[in-house]
Amino acid sequence: MAGSTACPGSLRAQRLWTVPLEGREAGTAVVHFTREYGRIRDVARTPEGGFWLLTNNKNPDFVLVLPPPQ
Repeated sequence: MAGSTACPGSLRAQRLWTVPLEGREAGTAVVHFTREYGRIRDVARTPEGGFWLLTNNKNPDFVLVLPPPQ
């Protein structure tokens, strides 16, 4: 799928990456939210381009709704 962006999160590194995808090629990853929200378990894009993050920084797990990164 051309012109897509992958948005993997990380439990151990406690950050989110955005990686531009063009066909079968991946561009340079950009790091966001390093250690700001704890261990990121899952990521989804909001319709506005922001993120829903599922984190277990505190007990119980919670969801953050974040605006698009600047």
